Amino acid sequence: MSITPEVEAEETPAQVGPRDRIQHVVNQLAALFDKAGEFAGITSGDAAALRRMREGEVEPAAFWRLAVTVLEPEGLVSSLEAERAWRTIIGLMARAASLHKPSIKLGAALEIAGCSEARVTRMLDAKGQSLEPALRGLVHQLASQSVKFNHAELARLVLTEFVPGLRRDWAETRRRVARAYFASTPSKSDTPADPA
Repeated sequence: MSITPEVEAEETPAQVGPRDRIQHVVNQLAALFDKAGEFAGITSGDAAALRRMREGEVEPAAFWRLAVTVLEPEGLVSSLEAERAWRTIIGLMARAASLHKPSIKLGAALEIAGCSEARVTRMLDAKGQSLEPALRGLVHQLASQSVKFNHAELARLVLTEFVPGLRRDWAETRRRVARAYFASTPSKSDTPADPA
């Protein structure tokens, strides 16, 4: 089975920045998930296998097909750390298939889905192996509420944690999510006081 990304062609100049390249690849992956079962690419069984991926387990064939056809041509799996990061990203994206919308910031989506401030803050503070479960819980809440969001922001959270060349953007990536979440959350001063 081969995967042929049949998405609208996007310009991918040779010198695009990492943010643009990540957005481009995430758009390609999301288009494949949206069309799951419609062509010889990601079947519903593949998507289910990708959702079940866990650290320490052998990746399903669908992951390797995506790695070879989508990630490698962009030079995004050049290290073991990058491969592991994309494994996590693809697993999370499979859980939120059809909910990719580049214009909706992740932080705003988390607020719309009713994710608690404590859970969002815990995810923003998560490091290493605690990041994936924190994200998995939030993505589950987004998916259960059918709230669309930009999956590239999810990808950046993972990549800046695990890929050495991208770690310099770790704090800024988390600040962007936090700003969007708290800008969408009514402040306590906006809430009417309880009459005594």
